[in-house]
Amino acid sequence: VCSAAGDGFFMSGDAGATWATPDAGLRHHYCWAVAADPADPEALVLSAASGPRTAHDAPSAASVVYRRSAGGDWQPVTAGLPPERGTLASSLVASPSEPHVFYAANNHGVYQSDDAGASWQRLDIPWPERAQLQRPEGVVVAAL
Repeated sequence: VCSAAGDGFFMSGDAGATWATPDAGLRHHYCWAVAADPADPEALVLSAASGPRTAHDAPSAASVVYRRSAGGDWQPVTAGLPPERGTLASSLVASPSEPHVFYAANNHGVYQSDDAGASWQRLDIPWPERAQLQRPEGVVVAAL
């Protein structure tokens, strides 16, 4: 669970009876979105910023995508994604039918990772100029 209050990331392994904050490696604690790989639930991708302004306000934008696997520390991901400065918090989703595939949408476009979030590539989807000042509310993957 992401905490939009700036408290970081919370996780439960016992259906919510107890909670932990595995935040080693997180430099940003205003978490916006998290997605888990259906093929490997310990492979997580998270978008975060230092606060609401840097997550949602285009002139102040500065956000990061992190990944975590096998209970390790969070690692910031930069390969194939736009730079931290100028990027609004990404909406994230894991593909339900493609193992290890994630999608991210932010004010720069839509990105795909086919290696559990380690690297990304921008999809060739027209992105209107006005969208560069907005944060997408979500991203949906439809399996055909």
